[in-house]
Amino acid sequence: MWIAGMALVAAVAPVQDADAARSERVSAAVAKISGGDLDGAFADFNALIGEYERKYAPEKRALFCAINDGDEARYEVAASRRKQPALVIDSGYCFALWGKGYVLADRKDFPGAATFLQRATTMAPDYEQFLAELGYVQQSRNQWEASVGTYARAASAAELQTDPDKRKRGQLRAWWGQGYSLIELGRIEEAKAMFRKCLELDPTYEKAQNELDYIAGLKGDGGKVKQQ
Repeated sequence: MWIAGMALVAAVAPVQDADAARSERVSAAVAKISGGDLDGAFADFNALIGEYERKYAPEKRALFCAINDGDEARYEVAASRRKQPALVIDSGYCFALWGKGYVLADRKDFPGAATFLQRATTMAPDYEQFLAELGYVQQSRNQWEASVGTYARAASAAELQTDPDKRKRGQLRAWWGQGYSLIELGRIEEAKAMFRKCLELDPTYEKAQNELDYIAGLKGDGGKVKQQ
């Protein structure tokens, strides 16, 4: 038994090492975005996505990424209720998908960005950052109704954050995003309610006050928002 166990450890260790190295490369690629090297990040994300796709190509179960505390248990319970076999993996795959979508959005390739952000939000349906990025891309494509729904999901996902600062940032971004799209849909009172929620949470949130000031100046223009 001891020899067999040692053999198992020897077989598994390289796989674990490879996964850890890949996760570190994802983190490095995300850092390149923060540092302004979007082209370098894009190349890294492309390579990483290819590796993840090859690794999980034989997998028949639905893949989910565990990012926050409680994600793994929540996704497994939801999959069980749907009678859908699921495999919860680490967050690297999803961040690689998000990263490529982020760079494509920066390049104004919004259809391409949506493709990868949709994949990221399917695998991490409770992560507000991915949802908010998709909501922004939908806004950029004038998909206002879809954007409202996506930002609403982002707001719900932000509620799951245990870190108060992350929860606050996620809620503010999601509520503001909903309000912006609601103005474009001519649903002014609903938009005002979203911006007021922002200010109730953070009275210094200027983006929300700016939109309320803009709404106050609307005069029979059908609620069409200025382009920002």
